[in-house]
Amino acid sequence: MAAIAGRGANRRRRGYASLWQLGNDVAAAAIVATEQQDCGRLTVMDALLGTIALIGHAIEAALAYVESHHWIFGLLALGYIFYLHDRALHARFDALEKRVDEIRKRLALDY
Repeated sequence: MAAIAGRGANRRRRGYASLWQLGNDVAAAAIVATEQQDCGRLTVMDALLGTIALIGHAIEAALAYVESHHWIFGLLALGYIFYLHDRALHARFDALEKRVDEIRKRLALDY
């Protein structure tokens, strides 16, 4: 009895390696639930609840991934901010170069 209680007390949250594994686990749970019903068929409510559970588990797996890999998304955001800044800076230089070219043309026409 102590071994059974010890196993349950030490239970950790299960992590999923991929959404494919998550889908397989949910599908297996749906099959077990279906086999336990008296009539042996899946009702509309069971299918709806299974779909909602699948969506919920997928969202939970995605959030767990973001939570453990948040630095990747921070680097992506930092890179995007640098890209926007670089693009704006080059646009200013291009506009300045265009104005300088216009001034050079006007000066060349005057002489």
